Amino acid sequence: MYSTDLLPEFVSLLTKSHYAKKYFYENASQSINLGSINQTTLGNTPTPTPPLKEQKLIVERVTGILQLLEVVEENYEEVSTRIELLTQFILTQAFRGELGTYDPAEESALELLKRTLAEQNGLAYESPATEEL
Repeated sequence: MYSTDLLPEFVSLLTKSHYAKKYFYENASQSINLGSINQTTLGNTPTPTPPLKEQKLIVERVTGILQLLEVVEENYEEVSTRIELLTQFILTQAFRGELGTYDPAEESALELLKRTLAEQNGLAYESPATEEL
């Protein structure tokens, strides 16, 4: 049954809600991994009917929140990708011995990594002799 008291956008949001999904799941007909809902069941979906002005406000606010969520997800993906690339870049430089001040008296990144792994495994580590200038 069609009602002019419901905005299509409001009904669309409502059918995507947990409330509606639960109703559809409980009232769906199951046949070999496929659920279906007939038109009668769909038409009998309990639907709250706030005034049109309130429906418009709900649609505007929910739509705004969903758009903001989309932007946040896009930014998260971009930042995650950058972090992964930066991590790989730093590790590559570390294993090449390209990190640090290039002071020959300082321990190289490779030696630091060897010493750290040895300490974590409870092993003694003897660093190679460094030449004095």
